[in-house]
Amino acid sequence: MLPAHKESVRHHPAKFLVGVLLHAGLILALALLLLLALRPALALRVLPWAQPPLLLALACGLYLASRRALSATLRFMSTPDDYLAILASCGLLFATVAAAHSSMPAAALLYAAALLLYLPLGKLRHAAFFFAARLDYGRRLGHRGVYPPPAAGRPEPAGRPEPAGRPEPAGTRPQRETNPPNGAIPADRAEAAR
Repeated sequence: MLPAHKESVRHHPAKFLVGVLLHAGLILALALLLLLALRPALALRVLPWAQPPLLLALACGLYLASRRALSATLRFMSTPDDYLAILASCGLLFATVAAAHSSMPAAALLYAAALLLYLPLGKLRHAAFFFAARLDYGRRLGHRGVYPPPAAGRPEPAGRPEPAGRPEPAGTRPQRETNPPNGAIPADRAEAAR
């Protein structure tokens, strides 16, 4: 679903932007740490240029963590894993920024390795499994009205036929008439039946 179709995004675009900036910063941090592991000299030249977006992402993460801790509604819905995930993400951003100023950038790589060990166990697992789930759903649900996919050798169930001509715009289909719970027929329908 596109972000513009989500009600929460339409009603809270600034909070959505904060989340996007945090996730973009995390992707940048992981890319820089991979570059640090593969080509350390190049990574140490690139890291100073990447600090402004990383610091912005860190500020967004700290804002989201404090918002979660200070809002009674969010605090009620939160689990310890929610706090651990956001603080671990902020730690990754901080470690990446610190790698540019440290004489031991390997500490950032050790932090990233520990975070990768935690990744499939905690709330951060959506980073790994989001893309796999979207690929699976797209493969299985790529055809409208087909879930689960038909088994080999079994015919597909017959669905509702598509209307001839132009499709009706959403929300214009007449509602199905139902009788009131007590079984009485409404007056207008009783008149039409005579």
